[in-house]
Amino acid sequence: MDMDEFFNSPEARRQAEKLKQKARLSIATLKPQDTPWATVYGLNYLTAETIEIVTPRVMDWFDKNPYGEPHYCRKDNYQLVLWTNQVAELLNKDIRTAQRILAVNRIFFSKPPRYHITVNEFCCIHDRSEEEIRITLKKIKPDMSIH
Repeated sequence: MDMDEFFNSPEARRQAEKLKQKARLSIATLKPQDTPWATVYGLNYLTAETIEIVTPRVMDWFDKNPYGEPHYCRKDNYQLVLWTNQVAELLNKDIRTAQRILAVNRIFFSKPPRYHITVNEFCCIHDRSEEEIRITLKKIKPDMSIH
């Protein structure tokens, strides 16, 4: 069985539906606001319109990755997760805003607090090229002391 068959098997589809249902419940806890507190790549964070835009993107991500994102062992500085200081520098925001952005992204993917957001998940939400973000991240060193 190759990877394509594996990710399109009936068990994978059931797993994707289970994760999508969990994400829908998590997204339902978000309270839409009248005014955005941050704008990232044209998305006004936590407005009703943005929640409607991002929800299908997240559901598509679960369809493509029913068992989660594959993690590869690489030795070319391939970065899998994002750190708060990197998001702050990448988006030209302060640390607190970057923390809130990552917290909202965790809610979209129904992840518990303090779990990592991967570069792929971040790109999925913001509709950005993964390579474009990775090239920029190579110039920003992670600061793991910031929570």
